[in-house]
Amino acid sequence: VTTKAAVSDKDTDIMGSMFNALKEFMQDAVSDSSSDALDDIQFGDFHVRFCTGAYCDLAVIYTGNLSMRAEDTMTDSLIAFELSNTATLENWSGGIDELPNAQEILDQLFAKLDKEYGDG
Repeated sequence: VTTKAAVSDKDTDIMGSMFNALKEFMQDAVSDSSSDALDDIQFGDFHVRFCTGAYCDLAVIYTGNLSMRAEDTMTDSLIAFELSNTATLENWSGGIDELPNAQEILDQLFAKLDKEYGDG
């Protein structure tokens, strides 16, 4: 299971914009259904799991099955990120340089997800 890849800041911005647009489109498409929440989208063998916080969304691309423990890890990581950056996120202009601990928190999340996948 691959849970991370090296991408440039420009690629990260593009991917973030694409995921936001995709999530909004899919939520609009299912808004008349019984559930307005869209947490997981599948593209062939790949899944995109969304976790929504108070200020931002976290999207993780994975293959296979995501355990409940892995989903909890995603949620816990997003909550920790938002709590440690609340003041910045309240007035965030979109610059990643305003969130210096973002990469560290993502690296910790991926390490935990890799370990959980490794535990079977």
